[in-house]
Amino acid sequence: MGTINDISKILSNELIQSIFSKDKIKLAEINTVMNLLVSWNIPFDIKYNESSTSRAASILIRVKLSPTTVIEHLISLEAGVTRFR
Repeated sequence: MGTINDISKILSNELIQSIFSKDKIKLAEINTVMNLLVSWNIPFDIKYNESSTSRAASILIRVKLSPTTVIEHLISLEAGVTRFR
């Protein structure tokens, strides 16, 4: 991973551009991004931060382009995605 073609493939993908430009997304969109990254054999991490009384639930996506280059994006989950109480 990390060639200019690989980086271009990620950054030029319409879905990736759409998701990284949003502040809120649906879980189905996260699943689609994960499927794309796996099919492209691109390493990534996803961290879920649960909601609390002072903050909304969020997901942090980290895409590793090379040992020294990472794309990171924090996204709030849309309303309707809640934890059980």
